[in-house]
Amino acid sequence: MEILKEPHLFGNKTYKYGPDVINANTYKQISNSRRHEIVVEEDGKWLWFAIKRNPLERFISSFVDKCINEVSNKRFGYEICYGCNSDVRCFVDVQLMRARLFMKNPIYIEETYEDRHFMPQSWFCNFEKYKNRIKIFKFEDKEGLLKNLNEITIKRGFKKDFVENLISDLFMAKTAHSTLNSEIRKKIKRQILNDKKLLRKIYNLYYIDYKTFGYRSPEPLIKQ
Repeated sequence: MEILKEPHLFGNKTYKYGPDVINANTYKQISNSRRHEIVVEEDGKWLWFAIKRNPLERFISSFVDKCINEVSNKRFGYEICYGCNSDVRCFVDVQLMRARLFMKNPIYIEETYEDRHFMPQSWFCNFEKYKNRIKIFKFEDKEGLLKNLNEITIKRGFKKDFVENLISDLFMAKTAHSTLNSEIRKKIKRQILNDKKLLRKIYNLYYIDYKTFGYRSPEPLIKQ
């Protein structure tokens, strides 16, 4: 994408929140972008990497951001989170049902805004086809992630100040989507961990991510 070719675009709010970025970050959308900035090559020149997050932590952050913080936002033309509002059990039941339908036959369902934020991470980026080429970095390993990002960007000719800004934006800058350390996030997490039936459903939803990326099962389920 052109931000890699034109680093001055980094931090440009007009570009960052424009139509070329917002809701246009899936593999299918990127590869068919009208700008044609990404071309899949098979000659090994590309370094592919993905930053993955603990499935439960990702779910909680997405739920707080989308189903609580955005729930009153009507710009999407329909009720966000299937009309469940802040009801975690209601939402998980619907999302798990959609995931099972998708696994059975994708033509049964049309992708939704929620699917893009809550379906398993390993279902995106054409991961099944290219998983042997994609380097996986875990979001929780901050030290290792910083080291790897520094190495792969500087080695490929990116300027040091661009790399520093990228890392700062990724780890330190507060955004409208940030839920870390918020009280509502802590409340939702406690609710999930104290409800083993609900936790089991979330684990089932992300089972493939737990196995694919080597994450440990949630502690309450291990102690059963």
